[in-house]
Amino acid sequence: MKALTYTVLCLIVSSALLAQSPEKSPLPKEVDEYYQKYNIVKAFSSHEERSLLVRLMVEKDALPDLKDNRMRYIYQLIKDIQSQTSADNAMPNSIRQNDWKLQSSGLTQVQSWKYDEDLLVVRTVNYSLPLDVNTRLISQFDDYRKHNFSPLIDGVEDELSTQSTSLHTWRKVNGSWVKDDVEMVLVK
Repeated sequence: MKALTYTVLCLIVSSALLAQSPEKSPLPKEVDEYYQKYNIVKAFSSHEERSLLVRLMVEKDALPDLKDNRMRYIYQLIKDIQSQTSADNAMPNSIRQNDWKLQSSGLTQVQSWKYDEDLLVVRTVNYSLPLDVNTRLISQFDDYRKHNFSPLIDGVEDELSTQSTSLHTWRKVNGSWVKDDVEMVLVK
């Protein structure tokens, strides 16, 4: 119950923070990298692949000897992303495992952010990624990786449609930014 109360309070504070004039402070590097990694995972893997990789993590199975560099890379990025996300330890592993599978393929673009001491609120625009575009990106993984994935959203922008806008709350914990599991999806 305390966790739910804290989450609701964070979401209320988040809305109030973004309503104020934006600060010019840069987005913390580790938060920016989180969104980059998230987009790479979503663009360059399928629902089934993400689900398999997370299942291996949840069950603490060793990663099979994958010949595919893409899958090894995506596996590491998912581990990095999950280490930056607060998780309710009471939540069953099967729910955490299905988080990645149930989420549609899509890209997230940071729109704005606001600090308040150890609290950071990030507003994002979420784009749906059509299956054919996702498949094409998977096949072009090596080409994008050579260029550090920099043209990712720009390269497919015309093929994306806006799905939603969200608020993500980040808290500074022991010197590191940790993203809350709960997100506020804004309805237009």
